[in-house]
Amino acid sequence: MNDFFGKLLNYVWMFCLKLTASLPLIKEPKLFEGENSSLDLIDYMASQKHKSVLIVTGAGLIRRGQVQPIIDRFAELNISVTIFDRVEPDPTFSITNEALNLLNENNCQSVLAIGGGSAMDLAKVIALSASNKKKPEKLTGYFKALKKPLPFYAIPTTAGTGSEVTVISVISDNQTKSKSFVIDPRTASLATALDPVFMITIPPALTAATGMDALTHAIEAYVGRNGSAYTDEQALAAIRLIFKNLPIAFKDGSNIEARSALALASYKAGLAFTKASLG
Repeated sequence: MNDFFGKLLNYVWMFCLKLTASLPLIKEPKLFEGENSSLDLIDYMASQKHKSVLIVTGAGLIRRGQVQPIIDRFAELNISVTIFDRVEPDPTFSITNEALNLLNENNCQSVLAIGGGSAMDLAKVIALSASNKKKPEKLTGYFKALKKPLPFYAIPTTAGTGSEVTVISVISDNQTKSKSFVIDPRTASLATALDPVFMITIPPALTAATGMDALTHAIEAYVGRNGSAYTDEQALAAIRLIFKNLPIAFKDGSNIEARSALALASYKAGLAFTKASLG
């Protein structure tokens, strides 16, 4: 019986995706592109009257000083900053709750993710948890939140997941490491900066892996049954950008133009598959 209802729910979800693929129900983020566009994003956040922000990132980015220009700009704008830097691949519920507690303790009004898919997924979930006063574990599944999340912004540091524009966040069980999904169309970022400065130090192997991740997203969105003219356009644009620029960035990681193009490709692939789904 449970298997029947699981299949039925999946069918309904696929039907809803097909129905809404051509409709602007999932709002695209305000987009900032190019070298040091991350600082433009911070200025935009200030214009939205946020007085305090939780930065969700990894310890490596902090250690290498890559986040410091962001912190300095917030200071110039008199915005209080709290940093959670314990993001790891496939974040668990325990780590997510630690970040949520830090956000609540410091009364943060907004959340900024600086990192890859794991940082962005964690940030989306705690933004939704904080506004609804529900533990992340209670948000797994489809549309479990009544209120919209705290304002969420993103600076991707890899060009692969497209998590800045997707509506699904993945959190893992502490013991089993099995993955749970928090699905809500309001969790996509309000604004995103595709700043290649954060990507020029990515080694060739990871450049290739993340590029192929974005390519897979674009291809699956294009060939799947739930697409539309809009998602096909985004997917094909992503594919073209990846084929042209991934070999360049693989050979020369410091190529700003290629890094910018791959970041945009990942973003467009995310736009495509968040509406058309995968497979």
